[in-house]
Amino acid sequence: MKLRSLRGHALLGLLVAAVVAACTSEEEEKREAAARAEAEAKEAFLADYCEITSECCNRVLSLPKDDPTCKQRVVRLDPSMVDDAQARTDCLAQLRRVAALTDFCTDFGNLDLSACPDARRKELAASAASGKKLGDACAADVECAPSFEGVVACNGVCQVTKRGKDGDGPCVATVDGDVETRLEGDVSGGEAFVCFLRDELVCDPAGKKCIKPVAIGGACSDSGACVRSAFCDGGEKCATRKASGSSCKEGECQGDCVDGFCTAPAAEGASCSSNAACGEGLACVSGKCTKPAANVRLEAVCVEKG
Repeated sequence: MKLRSLRGHALLGLLVAAVVAACTSEEEEKREAAARAEAEAKEAFLADYCEITSECCNRVLSLPKDDPTCKQRVVRLDPSMVDDAQARTDCLAQLRRVAALTDFCTDFGNLDLSACPDARRKELAASAASGKKLGDACAADVECAPSFEGVVACNGVCQVTKRGKDGDGPCVATVDGDVETRLEGDVSGGEAFVCFLRDELVCDPAGKKCIKPVAIGGACSDSGACVRSAFCDGGEKCATRKASGSSCKEGECQGDCVDGFCTAPAAEGASCSSNAACGEGLACVSGKCTKPAANVRLEAVCVEKG
């Protein structure tokens, strides 16, 4: 009886081992199949993304359309985005939606491409699982998880800055082409907005919301709410900015107000007190009218950076 019992236990052990081995093999096959499918999905995304953006690399930066290093460069540019299946889907949808625009290539960096590769995400945690959530307290950008809805930074808490729609707030800046005009001070909470003039929106300094620019004659409480050619006068109405030589107060001129009189809009390299004092397309940086770098986001896609 003991011999039969031992043989029975041995057979049972072999059967259990065979079942475990079969299950393990099946699980490994599933994992391998999933890994292959993910690799194929990434490759398909990179091929589509590079095909669409290569037109801009060629047209704006005079680079060859068929760049064999594009895929690897995009992976290095924003690995967390390439690893995220939903971000890949959203990016291609955003890209295809704007690709038909006449200024798709020339204004690439100002288009709604929040889910697409962005070098700024490399300053954050490697993934959502390894980083802090929006609104969580932080001391540095690297502590925060990436978002594919906007740019994340540590502002006391992990905060994402999204592209604003009419009525969105709190807003922190107005973007006009390559020129960004930021409000003074920061906003609290896990979410903030930037208002784009190409969307016919400005960041109202009073209400801190994205609004349609107020036309000349409309009510205002700050010049930042008015169309570019206007300022908010003492009667709280948007009025035409004053020409060179007119008597003025700060913020009323087409250029700067110096010693009580308006100067012409300042040229590149000239002294300034604000973006409004500089000519069109220039920003006041460290007291000098400066032409901001153009096509920064496109160059990151098209050109390998050291």
